Amino acid sequence: MNVQLKRLTENELELLMNWRMQPDITKMMLTDPVLTLEGQKKWFEKIKNDKSQIRWIIFSDNIPIGSAYLDNIDYENKRCEMGWLVSQKKHRSFKLTFSVLANICNFIFENLGLNKAHGTIIDDNKIILGFTKLCGGKQEGLLRRHVLKNGVYHDVILTGTLKEEWLAARENNEYEKIYIEN
Repeated sequence: MNVQLKRLTENELELLMNWRMQPDITKMMLTDPVLTLEGQKKWFEKIKNDKSQIRWIIFSDNIPIGSAYLDNIDYENKRCEMGWLVSQKKHRSFKLTFSVLANICNFIFENLGLNKAHGTIIDDNKIILGFTKLCGGKQEGLLRRHVLKNGVYHDVILTGTLKEEWLAARENNEYEKIYIEN
């Protein structure tokens, strides 16, 4: 398996748009986006030179299979938000998911020199919460009944991983090193 994270280009906007509207993806997101290609192009034009975020497409054996991002990168306070998605169930293996997450943690803490990565996880997404904990992350808070999806309220779990927590977790876990475009 040859996995790479390459910077998002305009060529992948339609693909990303379609992934983000897939029912099996949106059920684990805080939003249920209704996107258009025109809207995606405007969004991309706005963010492509924004130093407070990085967007990647995840490739496995040169096939685009998902996306990952860092958002709200705050160099003063040395923190960022992170997230990712894998578009198809056949690619959602433990090995691939953990390798992507572990390499993103390395990128955050080593390449960017940040001290904390944080995220939000909808309460139904226990698997991602498990991956976060495997990387040393902690649950930092809970927003009760915070999101209404299909008539059902969901809690939102706030997570955070500190640099030293990741470095300690990294010692106990093996993962495949992958290329991340800077």
